[in-house]
Amino acid sequence: MSRRVLRIQYKFLVVLLKSLVASRIDYYVGTLSLLILQASSLVFLFIAFSRRNELAGYTRDEALLFFAVAFTIQAIVQCTCEGLWLLGPKYVVQGDLDHVLTRPVPPLLLITMAHLHGSGLIHALFGAGLIAHTLNRVAPEASLASWGLIVYAVIAGSLIQFSLILAISSLSFLHGKVISLLAILQTLQQFLSYPLDIFPRLVVLVLTFVVPIAYTSYYPVLSLIRLSSDPSPVILAFIVELTGVTILCLAVSWSTWRWGLSHYQSASG
Repeated sequence: MSRRVLRIQYKFLVVLLKSLVASRIDYYVGTLSLLILQASSLVFLFIAFSRRNELAGYTRDEALLFFAVAFTIQAIVQCTCEGLWLLGPKYVVQGDLDHVLTRPVPPLLLITMAHLHGSGLIHALFGAGLIAHTLNRVAPEASLASWGLIVYAVIAGSLIQFSLILAISSLSFLHGKVISLLAILQTLQQFLSYPLDIFPRLVVLVLTFVVPIAYTSYYPVLSLIRLSSDPSPVILAFIVELTGVTILCLAVSWSTWRWGLSHYQSASG
């Protein structure tokens, strides 16, 4: 990545921080709304464990670790993907992409950085703290490799979800608004707040092979919980698998974006 692009990203981040100070009410409302939404998932978990010690073979702390990883990834995605949600209605239908294409910055970078959502930063920090707390309870003697697996899983999971949103949003170059498809993806993401074993097997298959978001939180936490006495080979094998899925998703989404961009017709004709 060139120094010019890094400088542009830095300036976008500075603008984001200034906007947080300038619009505190919107920031607090956005932060509170997501916390309330995610609180419903936590309430379900605590109700489910109020009369039993295990659910589908998982303890409450293990189930909470699934939630914590999924919450952190969704927070990062919320922070970075708002521009992709606007790609169809704002940039394609209204023609704002015309102005983006005239600027000396990659259009995808500009669209993404111009719509960074500040409330996602606080959510991500809260999620990171929740991961640290639950991982200490699930695996008090967790090795450095185990912590590395969780960190890598959050990064790779965020890239996978970003790539899926990008691939769907790129379809707007042909079909205009694809909000309904993005809403379906957002609904599927809610499954990741819980261990997928509590759902029918079909749900696991769909979220693994059709929309591979199970790799963003379910499989990393599952691998961590089921580690053997020598975790290094297990972690290494899963990291290789996760890396392959991430690269595949990024390649498909990038190809879809380039293909869609080549079919874009200016609003001015």
